[in-house]
Amino acid sequence: MTAVVIIDDSPEDRELLTERIVQAGVHDCVAFQNADAAIDHLNTKSADVIFLDYSLENEVALARIPQLRSYAPGAKLVLITGYDILGLPDLVKRFDVGFMSKHLSQQGAYDAIQSILADAT
Repeated sequence: MTAVVIIDDSPEDRELLTERIVQAGVHDCVAFQNADAAIDHLNTKSADVIFLDYSLENEVALARIPQLRSYAPGAKLVLITGYDILGLPDLVKRFDVGFMSKHLSQQGAYDAIQSILADAT
């Protein structure tokens, strides 16, 4: 069974992404408002995929990647954002993480999530 962790400071985005992941067939999906709460969870639970919001309130999400990897070394990390950020594709490559836009249609999000989950297993 695939275990998914979502880290996003927006309650609406957390709820929407959780719904879409559950619709894709994942039932072990937990969402957190910040990286510290997710790391507390990862202290005792494993994750196969971690969706990390690029723009967390009061945090630099990219700076948390090494720490998340230390707690979930085998997990696929996926950066998510609703912003068009110049140079983001290069950052994604440099940090060896996946990427998913928050501005996908329902079908587009479903397809992207299915692809991410397939790569993680």
